[in-house]
Amino acid sequence: MRYIGIYIIVTGLFLFGILGMSQNAMADQVVLPAEKDNTIFEEDGTKSCGACSQFVVGRTFVEEVVRRSLIEFDVSGIPPNSTVTNVEFDFTVSRTFDSAIVVMDIHKVNNEWGEAGSTAVPPVGGGGGEGNGGPALTGDATWSHRLFSTDAWSSPGGDFAVSPSVSVILHTNFPVNYTTPSNAAMVADVQGWVDDANTNHGWELKLNSIDEGFFGTTRAIDSRTTTTGTPPALRVIYTPPVTDSDGDGVPDNTDNCINIQNTNQYNLDNDAFGNVCDDSTDVVASQTIDDCMKFGGHLNVTGGALLTFTSISKAIIPSGSNFSVSSTSGALLTAGSSIHISNSVEC
Repeated sequence: MRYIGIYIIVTGLFLFGILGMSQNAMADQVVLPAEKDNTIFEEDGTKSCGACSQFVVGRTFVEEVVRRSLIEFDVSGIPPNSTVTNVEFDFTVSRTFDSAIVVMDIHKVNNEWGEAGSTAVPPVGGGGGEGNGGPALTGDATWSHRLFSTDAWSSPGGDFAVSPSVSVILHTNFPVNYTTPSNAAMVADVQGWVDDANTNHGWELKLNSIDEGFFGTTRAIDSRTTTTGTPPALRVIYTPPVTDSDGDGVPDNTDNCINIQNTNQYNLDNDAFGNVCDDSTDVVASQTIDDCMKFGGHLNVTGGALLTFTSISKAIIPSGSNFSVSSTSGALLTAGSSIHISNSVEC
């Protein structure tokens, strides 16, 4: 007799994805199709189903052997250094084989695996469908090999993290669309893949250790190559990185000199360009020049103005400039004068 336990599934903060979008207007969302998926078959390490319209999890009814599945998404479209805030996995169960509610665990895969063009071969007499798989092709994932037939799994049945990233209760009716609520583990998985594409090996889908032990628990899930069902998808909300081209700590979208460092953002004439990248800084009124101001061009005086330097030693004026120094703290310029401060430095 089979006993159905009460499963307590930690799914994280379900509302985080909804609230996150409203709290951060700068967040972006992408919906990614699966890049590859495959089913592996416990009874035969030479079987696979890379080009099938479904992938399968659970233990079969007749043979009482296990099926597990692998899926991977290409996250390269998410800009490097983005911060992932919400991850949801959409999939459709299109066939069930018993009347029991089961729990499917989704584990992060630790090694690269393959999907080639293998297809299912129905058994003699018909029946069974794609749940039987077919001969693996070179590069397919199988129960024994991550890349058939040259690279074996470290452990038969797949190399994956011990703890699932998320668990989902699968009901008995079909077809049913499921969405895993975002949680910290799924966000961490995708964040790791965005940060280092070499670690992106996707997830392994399997029933939990209890349900995988009962026969007749198999579930067929629409694959990325389905023509009649709903292919799986990964929905990711992320915050793009703040771009700071010159590394001065001021984001490009507010930096008045994007390609030249100017932490203090000095802009004597209050135009669109900071002093260090302004070819011509027009002085129309008396101005005080800080010790640390940098200038990329000239100070053009369009009317009589008194320039006061907080430290004359930091403001070296080339000889021959049309000005007179009234004191050690100021330089009086006549209209039309143009001077260049050659060695002021950013503090």
